[in-house]
Amino acid sequence: ACALLGAEPHFLCEVNGDCHASAEAARMAMDLLRGLRPRAVFTHWPVDTHADHVQCAAVTLSALDILRRTEGWTAELYFYEVLRDQTMQFPVRYSVDISRTLESKVRLLRCHASQNPDDELVRLKTEQAAARGAERRPAVAAAEAETPIAVQMQKFRDEILSKGGTEHPMTLYKRFRGQEPTIDALLKRNGIVQPTKSK
Repeated sequence: ACALLGAEPHFLCEVNGDCHASAEAARMAMDLLRGLRPRAVFTHWPVDTHADHVQCAAVTLSALDILRRTEGWTAELYFYEVLRDQTMQFPVRYSVDISRTLESKVRLLRCHASQNPDDELVRLKTEQAAARGAERRPAVAAAEAETPIAVQMQKFRDEILSKGGTEHPMTLYKRFRGQEPTIDALLKRNGIVQPTKSK
């Protein structure tokens, strides 16, 4: 799966099926984040019936909190859902159209052979993607749900709301988002224009 993604795997000190949000795991996650300095971090929604998912979220949140308090560093934090019968009370904030990348996702899921007996995980995830896609307006073939959390909200408060009239609004927006605003996403979401297809 990592080869398909062009990604490098990193492992903490925990065992599949018996994970704990230990101080050692949090320290290792913190060291990893400090070295990579990612713009965004994705982790499990912590209300989940799978104990490993809950512990993974706890380690991630602990590592990010320590880095924020001790070094002043933050990243955008997003939670994702696994399966609807595992991830509970998930508050959908964003829905990402994955129609064009669904086949790649299926290939990645099939690399996770221990979790995909008889292609069951592929079936469940593609059904979930279709259901999330149907919830969008306009509907799409497949989608995933994500939700941002407090780190990004803190950034919005610090870089936009707390500045008041001290700087031009466009200056604040560009610093927050890294670019000037456009209406492209709004037009695409409402079906007014079609997304540009890459050649």
